[in-house]
Amino acid sequence: MRAKNAAAPALLRTYFVRDNENLDCFIWEAARATTAAPTFFKSISIRGPDGISEEFTDGGLKWNNPVKVVIEEGAKVFGDKRRVACVVSIGTGHQSAIGLRDADWYQALLPKNVIDLLKNLATDSEEKASECEKQYGHLPGLYYRFNVEHGLENVSLNEWEKISEVKAHTKAYLQEPLVERKLNQLVDVLRTRSANITATQLCMIPISSS
Repeated sequence: MRAKNAAAPALLRTYFVRDNENLDCFIWEAARATTAAPTFFKSISIRGPDGISEEFTDGGLKWNNPVKVVIEEGAKVFGDKRRVACVVSIGTGHQSAIGLRDADWYQALLPKNVIDLLKNLATDSEEKASECEKQYGHLPGLYYRFNVEHGLENVSLNEWEKISEVKAHTKAYLQEPLVERKLNQLVDVLRTRSANITATQLCMIPISSS
């Protein structure tokens, strides 16, 4: 996202869209921008075709669950009348609070508002998932959300060495009967590609209050 204005995500595309084209940049610049999480990597300035540079940082600070962005992007890329078989959202595990345990001296000096923002990432992600469930859940076979429910609460952002623990909890989650059944249903949908809704209709479905 743009460091100075996070009202909308900055989409660094490798393909053409019909309107609101975004910045054209090198792959390494896009990689730096999308991984510029505070305390881990610095933001990056990317020069546009007009010669003016913009500063970018990790979109996860506000767009940690980009499912709505993906749906809107699909309509731009494939057209309003393109039919959609399903929407699949994959989480990174339920988190009671995203932490930065064993913080080094730099992380320990972070302002409290930055720490609070990092902890709010998990809450924002689940709120988006809940919103999608209310919006699409009543339509059979349309929306699928997969997210490990237990075991990853204590895995911090900076604990990359716990990848085997993440794998173990993920495999256990996928073997749960309800999850396995839902995954099999998704495979059938992807194989048949039967679709009863267009991209425009998908964007316009109201959010249920029930």
